Amino acid sequence: MERGLRLEKELLVDPDYFTTLGYGVDLRTKRAHHHNELSRHRYDVVLYADEPDVRLDNIPSVDWATGNTIGELLRGDWPSAEAIGQLLSGSWSATGMTGERPRGDRPEALRFTGIPDGRTTETGVDPEHLHELGTAAGYQVLTTWSAQEGTYDAVFLKSAELRLTGGLFKPGGGTHPYANDPTAAREASALVRRLRDDLGRELPDYMVPSAFVTVDGLPMNANGKLDVRALPDAEPAVALGGGRGPRTPQEEVLCRLFAEVLGLPEVGAEDNFFDLGGHSPLATRLVSRARTELGAELAIRDLFEAPTPALLAGRAAQASPARPAVTPVAERPDRIPLSAAQRRLLLVEEITGSGVAYNFPLVFRLRGTLDTEALTAALRDVAVRHEALRTVFPTHEGEPYQRIVPAEDVAVACTVLDCAEHELPALIESAQRRPFDLTTELPLRCEVLRLGVDEHVVAVVLHHITTDEWSDRPFLADLDTAYAARREGRAPEWTPLPVQYADYTLWQDDLLARTGDAQLAHWSEALRGLPDELALPADRPRPTAPTGHGGKVRLELPTATGHALRGLSGATGTSMFMLFQAATAALLNRLGAGDDIPLGAPIAGRTDEALADLVGFFVNTLVLRSDVSGDDLTFRELLSRVRESSLAAFEYQDLPFDRVVEALNPPPRGRPQPPSRSCSATTTAPPVTRTCSASRPSGSTWTPAWPSSTCTSPSSTRRAATGSSCSWSTRRTSSTRRPPNGSPPAWPACWTTRQPNPTAR
Repeated sequence: MERGLRLEKELLVDPDYFTTLGYGVDLRTKRAHHHNELSRHRYDVVLYADEPDVRLDNIPSVDWATGNTIGELLRGDWPSAEAIGQLLSGSWSATGMTGERPRGDRPEALRFTGIPDGRTTETGVDPEHLHELGTAAGYQVLTTWSAQEGTYDAVFLKSAELRLTGGLFKPGGGTHPYANDPTAAREASALVRRLRDDLGRELPDYMVPSAFVTVDGLPMNANGKLDVRALPDAEPAVALGGGRGPRTPQEEVLCRLFAEVLGLPEVGAEDNFFDLGGHSPLATRLVSRARTELGAELAIRDLFEAPTPALLAGRAAQASPARPAVTPVAERPDRIPLSAAQRRLLLVEEITGSGVAYNFPLVFRLRGTLDTEALTAALRDVAVRHEALRTVFPTHEGEPYQRIVPAEDVAVACTVLDCAEHELPALIESAQRRPFDLTTELPLRCEVLRLGVDEHVVAVVLHHITTDEWSDRPFLADLDTAYAARREGRAPEWTPLPVQYADYTLWQDDLLARTGDAQLAHWSEALRGLPDELALPADRPRPTAPTGHGGKVRLELPTATGHALRGLSGATGTSMFMLFQAATAALLNRLGAGDDIPLGAPIAGRTDEALADLVGFFVNTLVLRSDVSGDDLTFRELLSRVRESSLAAFEYQDLPFDRVVEALNPPPRGRPQPPSRSCSATTTAPPVTRTCSASRPSGSTWTPAWPSSTCTSPSSTRRAATGSSCSWSTRRTSSTRRPPNGSPPAWPACWTTRQPNPTAR
């Protein structure tokens, strides 16, 4: 609180200040139907020397938290909120009042205290609702601040419009000096900016501190030395700010969206999205939300080139109208077609005939008590919530389609098996590799391997046609919520999802019908003359049919190297993903792959905010082409080329990968080959351990129990606290020769980098 006041650039005055001036005070909060800073935090004050029109010091008072006369209001059931009307009309007697009155008497005035503020919290009461109720009962309503933080008082008066009141506002214990010093905040911001600029001229970017904190004085201990523990922690939203607040409605919206997407309390109009910890998946989410709220067709490129709310607001003002948002479809067709990603997956599975290549396992070791009946019920709850988890894929005239199983018919398979520790590997392998019959079987099942009373391994297996790695978070969060509720003997309560996967499928078909030709034209030109295959060194011929067998080499980058890479990323305006893409292209070029390096990149495919918390399969693949030609080419120049090609690719990411392959029609080599044989991806590493309500209140945790291979979206992280790790995955059937000294192999089929959590500092 003290630091927030110190850094506030506007004058803030405690209402109690006006009661110390020796005048009468009429202090009322502002009225508004649409709430913003003006209605949430500002108020009107009238100081007067004469007698007021009415005194409100001793009128009857009801505590909102304890008075049972407002039951429906307290629950937010506005249509049936009759209690206060009955009280005001005199047909009820009030409890909790400071003064008793006979039943049937209409009070001349009545105060409600400690009302939760609906202007700042979803569970509170909007003052406008009380104004409406008062008007219906023949009362005028005045609102003012309460002594309790986050609440307000409402006074109901039978009198006509009153010019001045006495005793409406009651002091809440404010102390001198009652206000902040906005000039100090501006001086601190200017100091931080000068200091950062001076250090930036003398030091590499990665050595410039990411956070600065101003203090009035250094805390000292009893020995006269600096008390390090007493120093305040650096908060990113405060320390990285130093800029001004929003000046336009567009800037205000973007500042709020920046803060919400980044998980920060506030963001200034001149704060850089990437300096605050933003990366590519978060950039996609921010752009989709900004597109919806501002009604402007923004792209990932806009955020990279205009990474502050002020600059992005300028882009939004000049942008064309936004594409239609994903919305629920009222009248769905009898047979819902597959999405582009689902069609691509089923085609690949039909060609390979493996049946288990796209099983998607989530395996955890659970220490603590486990209620298997509650878990089974929770899995069903989650399947009912997300239609994709209760969808089967029958065929009609040879064409598969989505059939959504009615909620009342959903039954998720959940089996329990007692086993010993040494049996786990084989049992987990068996659970992962048992195929789904997607024509009749839900793409979700669960096996609980019971090692003891308080130790279990839970293997949840989904089919990739219904999920992707982004879906892990909403799936596990909803499973946790549902399990906690079922353990308490009730159904889970959650906010309804804005759309379902079938709505997205139909929206995507409509979008591609309007924009598909333009996107296809871009990819046809961008990938014109693409090399058939990268000529990489190998010690054996490539097999005609892939086997899926491969190996993985991990490399931990030193912390200093990680900081240097993030410094280079910031200095060149590129994401960490772009940096590693350029490094991969340079490596392959040095190994003889030529000057034209195509790399595949999996992307999240969730370009609309309504899809953020939805379980489903949205992943698409982009082909990113890197030009490494030129004898004098520097790595920074290569980064600039990669940045441009990547941003262009993200602008046209909606076109399904199979449409690109079909249009390019690459020459077959034993089997049809995609335009990219190598893949590069970057992922943000989440915490290893998840706390789960399955073990509450005994304090157990979910921890990963078995490795599983997943596909992630490009992302980047800047200014993280630790180093990064890399891994190279190779197909042993293509080549097994290793470079000397144990260095990574020279023929990566898939190369992945893992970054620390973006919130780490």
